[in-house]
Amino acid sequence: MSFLASIYGAVTDPSGENSWRRSLSPGDCSPSWTATNPTSAPQRRWITPFKVEVELGDSKVREIAEPLAFKLKHLVVGRTALEIEGRDQQGRRFKLRRCEKIVTRENSVSEIVDRQGRLFAFRRVSPIFSQLLSDYRGKVVVLDFWADWCPYCRQMYPHERRLVKAYANRPFALLGVNSDEPARLRRVLDSGEVTWRTWSDGRNGPIEAEWQVESVPTVFVLDHKGVIRYRQVRGTDLDEAVATLLKELESGVVAPNPAGTFVLETDTAKLHGDLKIETRGQASHVGRWLKPTDWVSWKLNFSQPDKFKVTVDCATAEHASALVIEVGRAKTEGKVPSTGSWANYVTVDAGVIEITQSGEQVLKLRPKDSQNWRPIALRRIKLERTK
Repeated sequence: MSFLASIYGAVTDPSGENSWRRSLSPGDCSPSWTATNPTSAPQRRWITPFKVEVELGDSKVREIAEPLAFKLKHLVVGRTALEIEGRDQQGRRFKLRRCEKIVTRENSVSEIVDRQGRLFAFRRVSPIFSQLLSDYRGKVVVLDFWADWCPYCRQMYPHERRLVKAYANRPFALLGVNSDEPARLRRVLDSGEVTWRTWSDGRNGPIEAEWQVESVPTVFVLDHKGVIRYRQVRGTDLDEAVATLLKELESGVVAPNPAGTFVLETDTAKLHGDLKIETRGQASHVGRWLKPTDWVSWKLNFSQPDKFKVTVDCATAEHASALVIEVGRAKTEGKVPSTGSWANYVTVDAGVIEITQSGEQVLKLRPKDSQNWRPIALRRIKLERTK
């Protein structure tokens, strides 16, 4: 029984028959927990996440559910990566994120207070050493949570050094988050075994905690927009992931994610006519699309013929509008209902499109015709492989 299933089994089991066993999985250096009595048949009852507090050993349902919800929102493939906080291997502090209050004293230090009002860290006021993970936007980033005490991490050193050397002149960066004691980290760096920049987080440090890293090595691969595209890939799988994202970045060709889904963001689209990209918060979109003669396109790389369900995220304060999505001779249509506001986006089902040949092809999104066109704002398109 999985950890999550066991948790909910215990939560819904009035008899409390489940107890817990600690175990290690091959290929990582952190324990996992499993139920010793997974065959018990709990009495089912409904619970409301984040509202009902039921004791589970030393924890409560809310304490377990909230990190899971945070993980689904921020740490899975397809989500924009969290900012990184902490010191690098030279002891220099990076800017901190997710703070509610910063109290600055000139020529002194800044007190960083987190959302619970706890003193979180100090940093020098001078901005010369300020750097964030987001500074690497525009590059493919391999982010490796590692420790020298972990044998699996040490096995990765030669491969990671080859990656750094092979892509030295490409838009690529390998960054680490280390959980060793500072003295051990310095010895590893001085030995030349690790040749890439790394944050010194310490055991159970704040970066590891926010990213919910339960074992090392844990590897994330981010695209040039800072979006998590792969997780826990190593060896040849890591090589393929990096090569795929670099090709996508350098050629403008969009590849599918590991689930086979194409996510087409507007900041990678080619705009035709008078269209412009606008930004609201962290999300980009094609602004008010007024003319029925304008259109957008992406170049996609299909590995094989397939069928895809097409959805479009868009908004309109006007009346309903009609779209056409084309790939070669294949096409499908969608109707955008009035959303009442330019900021109120909805996901429109635009049907299924069948791709009959593999290779690079251009996807076009255009108005159906001038009679059925009303201004819209476009955020993204998804093509999900149908089963």
